[in-house]
Amino acid sequence: MNEEWFEFVGYSESQTKYVNIDDQLNELSKTHEIIEVHFSTYSSSDWNYLSGGTATALVRARKREVAE
Repeated sequence: MNEEWFEFVGYSESQTKYVNIDDQLNELSKTHEIIEVHFSTYSSSDWNYLSGGTATALVRARKREVAE
């Protein structure tokens, strides 16, 4: 198993919409099997968290086997 870790950083527009991370995960899933995801959001204040902030996903994945 050739597992790798990837870190994706984006930002949240609200408590439910995280910009860039979903696109990055979709791209990764085209070539890798995603095994595990750790997700975190953070901001400089509680108010910023409610209105947006930074989001990070740490992803463990392995390259998909290509049939020859």
